[in-house]
Amino acid sequence: MRTDRRLSQRKELRINVALYYDRLGLLPCQTRDLCMEGMFVDTGRVTLSENVPVDAVFTGWYRKDQPSFRVTARIIRVTNEGAALRFHNVDAAGYEALRTVLKQA
Repeated sequence: MRTDRRLSQRKELRINVALYYDRLGLLPCQTRDLCMEGMFVDTGRVTLSENVPVDAVFTGWYRKDQPSFRVTARIIRVTNEGAALRFHNVDAAGYEALRTVLKQA
């Protein structure tokens, strides 16, 4: 049985997100679930490494006047299906964007 380590409720949500992963460059992914503390992303056939910082850019849907937003994260768990990321040092704009996404979903 898996214990959930997130403080806020996860929402199953499919959103396009690009990870800037220093070793590979820009990696297009899709979220599987999202909460205010982090997300799980499907990475396809690409295997990432744990404990690596990434920039996550959510694209194409947020607002017409601001179609994307960026948050920083760290890869905390890797599986055959993707990676779990924990957000960190999220600025006010990123926090508000995440809150809006979760509210609209």
